[in-house]
Amino acid sequence: MKLKDIAVGRLRTMLHLQKAVKVLDMGGGHTIEWAPIAVLWSEVIPVSANERYHAMALESNVTHRIITRYRPDISVTPELRIIDNNGTQYNIRGVMDIENRKRFLEILVEEGVVQ
Repeated sequence: MKLKDIAVGRLRTMLHLQKAVKVLDMGGGHTIEWAPIAVLWSEVIPVSANERYHAMALESNVTHRIITRYRPDISVTPELRIIDNNGTQYNIRGVMDIENRKRFLEILVEEGVVQ
């Protein structure tokens, strides 16, 4: 993807960048809560979908490309996720700075619960 292919007007899907935070409980353990980091105005582009059997259960993977404005704090880590207003969660699988100009990011994601 090139910068000239990006129309800012197409970044009209509101997504939420969230970070996992460990919260101590009364039993000495912890739970994971998701803290909001930022709202991302983005374009979400479906790329592929496939299904497979894993451990005798049908599993489906849906992958997307998300185009958004550049943010230096987005990376491939299980502590970050993107969620849309419908509650769909996206696991970040790859992040690319388009043309290395720090203007837009292409984020490769997989739909589903963080693993």
